[in-house]
Parts: sequence; structure tokens; C-alpha cells
Amino acid sequence: MPLPSYLLEQPQITPIDAVARRISRLGVEAIIRRVGQTISVQGVDQFEATDEALTKTFKILCDHADLSRLTIEIKIPELFSALVTRLEASGFHIIATVGDEDEGGSHTLMRRSARH
Repeated sequence: MPLPSYLLEQPQITPIDAVARRISRLGVEAIIRRVGQTISVQGVDQFEATDEALTKTFKILCDHADLSRLTIEIKIPELFSALVTRLEASGFHIIATVGDEDEGGSHTLMRRSARH
């Protein structure tokens, strides 16, 4: 009896999808996508995740970016400004601060790959 066709197909998971799944298993919800040579991260919610989960999330992102020679761009709402100091300690730099009255403002941070 032949195998069903879905078992014979190659899985269609990109590396960034695998990273997003690992992060979601830690309990951290974020929108992660790759645009060119940049990993764009938005929607990191500090209230939903533990400190340990956030630390592991940033480590997973940095490790993937370093292996693939990518830049990471993270947009953090002003509400979670404690994350900004944590990210700066991890090698990120603030590249933009937007004071939007409707959304409470945000910080955009970037980190270049260690292998550049």
C-alpha cells in the first residue's frame, strides 16, 4: 500500500518560522519576520512573559542572527521601557524614539550580527 502524499512532501518551514515557534513555546508572543538581511520583531509583550522567557527569547534571536549574519530590529512600546535597558545591555542600540500620543510612543532598537 503506498504512503499518503502528505507524508512524501518536504516540510515547508523556513528558519525564521522555526525560531518563531521556539519563542512561542516559551510563552512569548511576538510578530517575527525576515525582510532582506533584517529580522523584524514587533509586539513583544512583557506582561505575558516571564523574565527568564524574555532572556531566552533574545538569546534565541541573537544566536540565529549571528549564525545567519542578520541584523535584528525590535520595536518596543514605551510602556515596556524596562526592556530597552535590558536590550542595550545585550548589544542593541536605540535608533529611533517615536512619541506617538495615540499609542504611547515606542523605541526601535537594532543589533548587527557579531559576524559582520
